[in-house]
Amino acid sequence: MIKLKNILNESVNEGPDSDLFKKLNGINNDIFKLLLKYQNKADVDKAVHSWMLGLHASLKKMGIKLW
Repeated sequence: MIKLKNILNESVNEGPDSDLFKKLNGINNDIFKLLLKYQNKADVDKAVHSWMLGLHASLKKMGIKLW
């Protein structure tokens, strides 16, 4: 049982999926920093909404399915 658990942990913590997840989390952190920087200077809600619409449209064109 321990061997199976170790194999599962290794497959989750290494490889292209893990690398992609880590890099996407890094992008999240950059986005949060930007939002905090401009929270009192711009209409962040509208800007994020518009940006998210564009992001979703671009992902859809790439064939990535969103829930």
